Amino acid sequence: MRYTLCYAFVGGGRVLLLDPGWETDEGWDALVAGLAHAGASMQAVEGIVVTHYHADHLGLAQRVIDSSGAWLALGSAE
Repeated sequence: MRYTLCYAFVGGGRVLLLDPGWETDEGWDALVAGLAHAGASMQAVEGIVVTHYHADHLGLAQRVIDSSGAWLALGSAE
């Protein structure tokens, strides 16, 4: 898979991520750079919503949590 889509909702100094993507250094660097481009940082991430349990959606979640202390939301069926 060449890429995945992660959405960042940025406002009021806070960030919510939707499906943070694959657990790779390249993915991490792209996410950090994308947040910086939006005027935010990893430390501003307060929450992560994962739509379903696939590595391309959930992969980076733990790394984001470890860096920011964000909460994680994932449906109970997942």
